[in-house]
Formats: sequence, C-alpha cells, structure tokens
Amino acid sequence: MMSTEQSYEQMVVLDSCVVIGILRSPQAALKILALFKGKHSRIVIQDIVFAEVHKVTGLSREETLQKISAILRKEVYVFATTDAMKAEAQNIERKYNICHFPDSLILAACKILSWTLLTFDHNMLRSAEFEGILAFNPARVRRF
Repeated sequence: MMSTEQSYEQMVVLDSCVVIGILRSPQAALKILALFKGKHSRIVIQDIVFAEVHKVTGLSREETLQKISAILRKEVYVFATTDAMKAEAQNIERKYNICHFPDSLILAACKILSWTLLTFDHNMLRSAEFEGILAFNPARVRRF
C-alpha cells in the first residue's frame, strides 16, 4: 500500500512564457527540474498556450510537447479550456485590470483545479496571489 505522501501528485501548469523560456534555453530548465526532484508531480499545459508558443517559436503543438517532454524528462499533459474556466477568467479580468486574456484562462484553470502555476509574468503572479492560487517564478524558487 502506498503512503499518502507517495500517492500525492502535484499538478504543475506551465504558462507560455515558461514554455518559451524552456525552449529557448534548455539550460534554464535545470532550475525547473530541481523543483521536481523527489516530487510526485505532473506537468500540464493548457491548450491555449500553444498558439502563443507557435507565434514566438514557430513550433507546432506536437513539436512543443515533444521538446518540453525531452527537456524536462517528464511526460507533459494537455488540458482543454472549459466553459467554467472561461467564465472564471472573465471574473478575474474584471477584478484585476493587470490580468488579461489568455493569462486569465490559465489562472482560472489553476483556481478551479487547485493546480500550481509556473510563470515568469509578474502580473500573473500578483493576480494568482490575490486569488489564492499557488504560483511561482521558477527562476526565483529553490524548491516547492
């Protein structure tokens, strides 16, 4: 039988700036890898992130998933944006003028699903804090 600690999985959401950062500088991913060391976690990317990543890198969804999985040495899961997430995103945008679409969709997903967010975006970090969402700038954290 597994202990509670062993069976617990932390779902970690990467926003577009973290995905782009990892793709541009795989060496920078070492800091993110250190965050996962010894943790039972899954990496997830919301479906809306791929459009932004494609605009910046030119990579397709499949290429992005393959590269991120290889760099982080973990399977990456994709989740779809739901109507509930869209409604919550609108609430977040109304509350905080510093949070805009599509960042608000990522925050809404993290809030609804109680997932952890990794982002380099200062405004997303502030909005997450206001909403009680666990969020980190991976460049500034040793371990979580």
